[in-house]
Amino acid sequence: MEEPTSALDLHRQMEVLAFMREVARQRRIIIFIAIHDRNQAMRFANKVLVIERGQLRGAGATGEVITRQLLHDVYQIDARIEPCSRGHLQIIVDSVASGAVA
Repeated sequence: MEEPTSALDLHRQMEVLAFMREVARQRRIIIFIAIHDRNQAMRFANKVLVIERGQLRGAGATGEVITRQLLHDVYQIDARIEPCSRGHLQIIVDSVASGAVA
């Protein structure tokens, strides 16, 4: 699926992604989603592929692939990955990386 939550409000986005994750778990199937919200990927995906300009930049377990270095290299941002109060990892953007061209 490509951007299955893009036209939905935040509440519905969370419902849809939680539903899809539960369906995948119950039926033991893989659901492949193209999504641009990295925090949603961090929360709902077990595994990710990071593609930049047609090139594979990372693949594997979400927490191992989405790192500070990858965020810097691919998105030209300085960011931290920290757990929220409920333990879900989230990306906190501190700034545009030094030398990044807009």
